[in-house]
Amino acid sequence: MLAYVYFTCLVLLHISLGIAAAGYRYKYLSGPPDQFERFYPGYFPMSSDLLLLPISSLSTNSSSEYVPFPVDNCQRMSVSVLLPMSKYAKRIMKRVTVSLKAPSGIPVVSLSVAQEVVTVSDNFKFLCKSYIVTSPKAGTWQAKVSYRRYFFSFRSIVHSYPVYVLVGFDGSQIILESTVDQVQRFTLANSPVYIKVNISMPGSEAEQAEYIPKLTMFNSNLEVVQPDGVTYREDIGLIRFQLSESGRRELQLTGVFLPPIGGIYKVLVNVSGQTQDGVSFARTQWHLVGVSYNDLEYSDSTMFTLSEGYFKIQLFINWREGMDLTFRVFSEVWGVVDEAVVPICWIIHLTDVERNSTDAYFLPIYIEPKWITQFAVPPSIIYLKNLTIEDVNLFITVLELKSLEIDLGNPYYQLMHESVVSGDFSKCKRNREQQQQQQQQQQQQRIAKGYDSSSNNTKPNLLLVHGYCARENPFTVDNFTNYIVFKDWGQSLSNDQFARNLIDFTEKVNLTAFSIVAHSQGGLAAVHLYSYYYTGLDSYSVSGNGSDRKIQTVGSPYQGTPLAGMLADIGHFFGIMCGSNLELTYEGAQAWLSKVPLHIQSEVHFYRTFYG
Repeated sequence: MLAYVYFTCLVLLHISLGIAAAGYRYKYLSGPPDQFERFYPGYFPMSSDLLLLPISSLSTNSSSEYVPFPVDNCQRMSVSVLLPMSKYAKRIMKRVTVSLKAPSGIPVVSLSVAQEVVTVSDNFKFLCKSYIVTSPKAGTWQAKVSYRRYFFSFRSIVHSYPVYVLVGFDGSQIILESTVDQVQRFTLANSPVYIKVNISMPGSEAEQAEYIPKLTMFNSNLEVVQPDGVTYREDIGLIRFQLSESGRRELQLTGVFLPPIGGIYKVLVNVSGQTQDGVSFARTQWHLVGVSYNDLEYSDSTMFTLSEGYFKIQLFINWREGMDLTFRVFSEVWGVVDEAVVPICWIIHLTDVERNSTDAYFLPIYIEPKWITQFAVPPSIIYLKNLTIEDVNLFITVLELKSLEIDLGNPYYQLMHESVVSGDFSKCKRNREQQQQQQQQQQQQRIAKGYDSSSNNTKPNLLLVHGYCARENPFTVDNFTNYIVFKDWGQSLSNDQFARNLIDFTEKVNLTAFSIVAHSQGGLAAVHLYSYYYTGLDSYSVSGNGSDRKIQTVGSPYQGTPLAGMLADIGHFFGIMCGSNLELTYEGAQAWLSKVPLHIQSEVHFYRTFYG
């Protein structure tokens, strides 16, 4: 698409009116073209060997009905009961029993039982009791979860106490993988969302070619929960038999739903079928799907200026009231040099919608001049390739342009080029130190809510940051000195919202130079903060003694965690948690992390936990 390009210079009295909230200063990141590929990560399907049983509460009635479920050929089956941790959980779990009947209808008497705690967030856990059957016979099994009453006073609590029952199939011959279509995942409200489900079996290519086409599918559907709580089901249809990227033959099914509103959708994938031998199977998978209401469109015009020492491209859009003001922009920059189109650099930064004097809305895109002026003869045309504008809270692409041509063949450009090279525009560059001093003076008299620092009188230079849905500080403060504790309890926020809350807090307490120790999602928010915003993190000088580090994180799920979806939503349903968080899932974390530059990642020191 060839843009209708205007060219001007700030000295020609061009006026732009900011409409976004002031106070946040963005970094305009850029780097060499040999790093292009790392911004396009591969997305991997999520596999499942689990089945969710339709049991949602405990029963104190011994005559309550069993729930049937299919068991295919597997090495081990586990039936797990999960209870949200509370002051009653351990006492209730002692009297929780799972009764199982084999396909013959005979109760299974001898069962191996294991109990463990499953951690979801800083202060939220599930108590899990698993009943294990080795080499279970294939067929229709039955399960019942019941509670042996102890106190009459416990009766009302038990009847209302939520329970979650999962069946796991270890070593099964059925392999199920599902993924949100990565093209359609970047979807807007009123556009279809596709969930692809692949079913395969181990064995040789000849065995796969024989058995896979003979699978019979039935009762497969998507259970969709909208952001407003409306729930409905959509059937999953058979598409085709195909070869996977690894050469495995598989059966691919596709489910589709049409989201009417923006927000985070919870999608339960229910698949059931039968092999050619008449063995039934069933699986459940869970996805979170972000749908943005930012229905941006490019207005087929741009303007090229110089601003604050950067080349500034104004991308005119059809923004309207109700849409977000802040977006993340990424693009490859190419240019025509010696009659050849060559790669120049990549750019990434946050950007706010602005409005000019004619009430036209645009997104400013910044390029550091050194990349353009590095050539003896500056390029007369540059291209923004694979330009993506992302929803900053969901990291979903809301506007994508494969190639945008910017014609620099203008007499003003040569003058601008010479001025940048000679340094005449250096006074236009933002003076970060001066801005910090002004902010310090403005905030000096403001007292932070929830201020909690070390007992000595030394000004704190360490920020302790909790994680997702935290109810208290996860760190033992006796292990730190000169610290201050960030307190924003019980929240499920996007990484950007979390980072902005950190900025607001540090400004309130006049924290001008600091390092961060963070737990869980607090680590992602710290990396996001350091990547895209100028803060006191940039002013902090690492001593170099090996133990002093700018960002240290513990148990932060940079690659995502399944606990952010299924169990988090269960806890939210029970009223004891904060709900799902898209950026902590596998897909959401990959979308966010893919645009975090390598030099930022290299400065983060992290420690893993079993769930992070």
